[in-house]
Amino acid sequence: MREYWPSTLNFISALVVFLISFFIETKISISKEILIKFGAIIVVFGMLIVFWATIYIKKAILGEIEPKLNILIKNGPYRFIRHPVYLGMTIALLGV
Repeated sequence: MREYWPSTLNFISALVVFLISFFIETKISISKEILIKFGAIIVVFGMLIVFWATIYIKKAILGEIEPKLNILIKNGPYRFIRHPVYLGMTIALLGV
């Protein structure tokens, strides 16, 4: 039962945020063009993180007939976060 707590808490917190945002009426007074440009910058930033992480994955397994999947990459973006590709894709999705 304990292994289901993180996913349950994530679902409950997302539901609470959705319900709060549904009942609160707010208007964004920023122009559409500025929001589109800001979103595009965020998407590009996220994709740059994905590209940077992909370079280090390729360097780690390049030249192997059968790639070693049990190695731990400790340089590049992997110094800071274990899954930088997921982080980059999440940031890019937020920009959309």
